[in-house]
Amino acid sequence: MSPRHRCLLVSGLALVCAGLLVWPASLSYLMWERAALSQYQYWRLLSAHLVHLSIQHLAFNLLGLYVLSELLWDRFTASEWMSLCVFSALAISSLFWLFEPQLLWYAGLSGVLHGLWAGMALLGWMRTRRVLFFAALLALGLKLIWLNGVKLDVPVVSIAHVYGAAAGLLWAGLRRFTESVRTVLLKRFAPLR
Repeated sequence: MSPRHRCLLVSGLALVCAGLLVWPASLSYLMWERAALSQYQYWRLLSAHLVHLSIQHLAFNLLGLYVLSELLWDRFTASEWMSLCVFSALAISSLFWLFEPQLLWYAGLSGVLHGLWAGMALLGWMRTRRVLFFAALLALGLKLIWLNGVKLDVPVVSIAHVYGAAAGLLWAGLRRFTESVRTVLLKRFAPLR
């Protein structure tokens, strides 16, 4: 992805999240909320990842987004980035519903950021074998282990990070598989053109 496209995507997402932060009713209408989802408010499966609890919450997530964009995104397209974001958000929200019955609400981008981190690092590693991508995967694993053992003063749903990372890894595996199938089919049927 070109630096210009990367800047536009990061800035666009930052503006959306900041705009939702200043809208007083955004949390009540957009966060992941078990009761609201049971009332068919399915937009919350995606929108929950765009709303934040405070300016600090948003700032930490946007800092993470910026760091990931600078380190890992140069080898990926905008459509890959967007599909990974949507896939991660839907996977995290669905896994909450299925496996976290005690969780009543959730808001924030951090789970999706872990999906981006895992997906881009694994797909980058599978495509290029560059040490940077392997190091990013290793750092993610260490971070997930460390965070699960630390008690913080702010509400953190650590399982969102684990679900996000798992979703990113799954997305990368599926993406690489489809690339391989496409390559085989193009080789097989190229003489027919």
